[in-house]
Amino acid sequence: MLLQDEQYVIKWLSQYGALTKTQVIRLLRDKRPQAAEKIIRNLQKQMRVAGIAGGYYLGLDSMIQPDQRMILAVWVLLRFIARPRMARYSAVSPNAFCRPSLRKLPSNPPLCWACWAIPSA
Repeated sequence: MLLQDEQYVIKWLSQYGALTKTQVIRLLRDKRPQAAEKIIRNLQKQMRVAGIAGGYYLGLDSMIQPDQRMILAVWVLLRFIARPRMARYSAVSPNAFCRPSLRKLPSNPPLCWACWAIPSA
């Protein structure tokens, strides 16, 4: 039976193919780097994960060729995960910019012309 974090590593390597060891450690972001290294070592002892290119890459099989496009995509994913939550911009609806007072004053142009089409309550 594999631990939860070991299952995650197996899942990532089966989905994304061979990844760099640094990427796998950073994907285990809730763990200290030493604990992540230990998880990888245990998986290698159990022969569930193999080192590729002298251990720089990790894969489910030692014959897997690393896909550089996928490795770059995982780096982008890790950069997105590392951002603080407030740095992820959410979509703003047009109604957030509209004020009811602007509808009543036609001399003031509204911030959003779509507000004039919405009947005011």
